[in-house]
Amino acid sequence: MSQARPQFDPNDPKYRCCCGGYHIMSGATVLAIISTAGTVIIAVSVAVMFDAIKHYLGRDNFLFEFLGILLLDVLVLGCLWYGLIKERKGFLVPVLICMASVLMMLFLCALVLLLGWLIAIIVIIAKMFSSTPTYGWQDHHSRSINLKKAMVLLFFYLLPSGGALMLQYWFFSIIESAYDYIKHKCLSSKGNITYIQQSEQVYIAVPKENPEP
Repeated sequence: MSQARPQFDPNDPKYRCCCGGYHIMSGATVLAIISTAGTVIIAVSVAVMFDAIKHYLGRDNFLFEFLGILLLDVLVLGCLWYGLIKERKGFLVPVLICMASVLMMLFLCALVLLLGWLIAIIVIIAKMFSSTPTYGWQDHHSRSINLKKAMVLLFFYLLPSGGALMLQYWFFSIIESAYDYIKHKCLSSKGNITYIQQSEQVYIAVPKENPEP
């Protein structure tokens, strides 16, 4: 019994992003443009404020460290552009590895901030219900300060870190889907996957000339 080969449909909903509004290759191209623009802006900003940043960090080898990071970023962006333009999935692998590394670091950062926030809340609640004697306005003032610190940690560190984590995961899913699209398209050109093209067909209902009673 011969098995039916899987079909490749370039208009499949899984190859679309932004709630189905754009094709995955268009979304990946927009992401590449944003990444390139961000790299240029960061490089220009560091070049303009190089002396101030070097003085603030107090590192004599800051220039070599920044150039090394910038070179790595340019190489990854080059792989991203070449992989998208030439539709070579292998060049998207370094991009996926770097994005997965950043995603993991953001996850660990968000996890540490979440644990710190939970510990701060537990300490505040424990002090509120503790049996130790209070000292009037000083104890109330201390609890108020701790509560404000917990809120600052939540709104200025934990929530932005969680948002950055979700945004990075979304970017990663776009590039991963572009990788799958290129891979399946390449297999279809080799005959391993049947290529189908969706066609718009319009069906018009025509009444019969002599309808049956």
